[in-house]
Amino acid sequence: MRNLIGNLSTYLAAGILMAFGMIYLLRSSFMPYHSEAISLKWEEVEPSTQILLLALMRATSGGFIGLAFAIAFLQFKFTATKISWIPGLILVLGTISMLCSACATILIILKTPGNPPLNAVITGEIFIIIGFVFNRKFRFKAD
Repeated sequence: MRNLIGNLSTYLAAGILMAFGMIYLLRSSFMPYHSEAISLKWEEVEPSTQILLLALMRATSGGFIGLAFAIAFLQFKFTATKISWIPGLILVLGTISMLCSACATILIILKTPGNPPLNAVITGEIFIIIGFVFNRKFRFKAD
C-alpha cells in the first residue's frame, strides 16, 4: 500500500465534502446552527423563506457532492498514473472549497449566535494539505 497517507488523507477530505453534501441534500429543514443564527425554529420561518433556504442548501450540496467525486476520482487517477499535476489540482480545488466554507462559517460565528462546524472545515483543509504533501512525495518514488 504505497502512499497510504496521501490516499487516506485525500479520500477523508472527499468524505467530509460528501457527508456535508448529503446532509444538505437530504434534510427537510435547516441545520441546528441555522436555527441558532436566526434565533427561530424551522416552524417559525415563513414558508417562502423555508423554500429559499432549502433551495440554497440543495445548491450547496451539489457543489460539495460534485467536488467530493472530483477529488476522489483525481486521487484514484493519481495513484494509478502518478500524473504530476493532479496533486496540485486536488489542493487548489479542495482549498477553494474549504476557504469559501470557512468564510461563510466565520461570518455566521462573528455576526450571529449560530455555531456552525468550523472544525470540520479546518479538518478537511488539513486532510487536503496532508494528501498533497504525501502525493508529491509518492510521485517521485519508483514503481
